[in-house]
Amino acid sequence: LVSQRQVDAAINHYIEAGASTKAIDAAMTARQWHKAEQLLDQASIGAEPHFALPFYEKLASHYASSRQYDQAERAFIKSNRPQRAVQMYVETAQYEKAHKVAK
Repeated sequence: LVSQRQVDAAINHYIEAGASTKAIDAAMTARQWHKAEQLLDQASIGAEPHFALPFYEKLASHYASSRQYDQAERAFIKSNRPQRAVQMYVETAQYEKAHKVAK
């Protein structure tokens, strides 16, 4: 379904099959970042903590490059990389936000 560009159907199929990792990956591949974040938040509940970290980091990088800094900060923190959020804010001269995250 993904190869046929029927990403929404593929995502729903993966969710029904309990393959949340594949659903999240399909959403990211289709650049449906908000959907990917929703799926990731749901899949993270009660899951192994390390499972979600690379996905959150990928989300954060996307949000940062898209200048969606608040979303990037949230995702960097969820990926256990608050220093990357601080670095992002310093690079964009948002020093108050950098200080807030650094605390």
